[in-house]
Amino acid sequence: MGTLFPADIAEIIRASSRDDEHLSMMTESLTKLFRSSLSPQNFIKYSSYASVIAKFIYYATTSLSKKQTLGEEYMSLIQVTSRSKRELPSTLTHLLFLFLETFSSFGGKILAKLTVPIYMKYQKAIRKTSKCLTEADYLPEWSQIMTEAIIPNIQRLHTAHFYLFDKNFHSISKRMTNIKYFSLSSSSSLQIHKMLRYIGYLNLILFSYSMIESILKIYFQFQKAQPSQGAPKKLNELLDKYSAKSKYSCPLCLEFSFPAATPCGHVFCYSCCTSDALKDDSKYGTDQVPLRCPQCRHGFHYSRVIPLINYE
Repeated sequence: MGTLFPADIAEIIRASSRDDEHLSMMTESLTKLFRSSLSPQNFIKYSSYASVIAKFIYYATTSLSKKQTLGEEYMSLIQVTSRSKRELPSTLTHLLFLFLETFSSFGGKILAKLTVPIYMKYQKAIRKTSKCLTEADYLPEWSQIMTEAIIPNIQRLHTAHFYLFDKNFHSISKRMTNIKYFSLSSSSSLQIHKMLRYIGYLNLILFSYSMIESILKIYFQFQKAQPSQGAPKKLNELLDKYSAKSKYSCPLCLEFSFPAATPCGHVFCYSCCTSDALKDDSKYGTDQVPLRCPQCRHGFHYSRVIPLINYE
């Protein structure tokens, strides 16, 4: 083995980008396979697992098999757990990395289930509703906040730390498994490092803005929940009535969601009515009529979907 050098931050980023390109191609191929082999109902249900399966296959056939990924091979990088001792990652380390990297998309949902009691206490404190709601009633809302706000902010903070201070761990899964990189070349560019620091500062600004926005949202929500003079006594009950979870079960995805009607009169949930699973990829599909009803194959546009209120 030739002389080894600590991997430069630019090399780590380019290797990761190369891996992401191949993962994106694999995910797209699996999505097409699901669309051609599954019914629209099952495609909507299982299409989100395409990226998980792609990651599992990719890293199981490379890192877990003690081989370089395509990005690491492209940039001549070698994984180590100790640069001073030049120790290669063990099989157990690779298994842990594979688990963290593959199932990270489910981390938000799992964390939401563990922390939903705290969120329930917070909501009951500010809303003061008379309805007896359980953790299952708060879980969908809290899970959405966790996956769309909290987890992305954690990732953004980690990215800022990588660009500004650390320069070793591009992903959280590699940080948790302590997988670093050696390089077969000693390339480095001061200009690129300056540009990457600006990206780190930008991520830090975005993280700070998002945190301030979340704090202000909680504050205004608390202020809004305070009783005001002259307010109707049944105002909170009226708000609870319209914000209650829908009891409509969609026949496509089998989830409880808000219903919507297609122009032909068939009713599904709003997510299914506007999903790419209903997209017409045949020669008859146009920009004016991009979707097809899964029941009668009537063509319609996104704007023709009608949300339904008080539909049981």
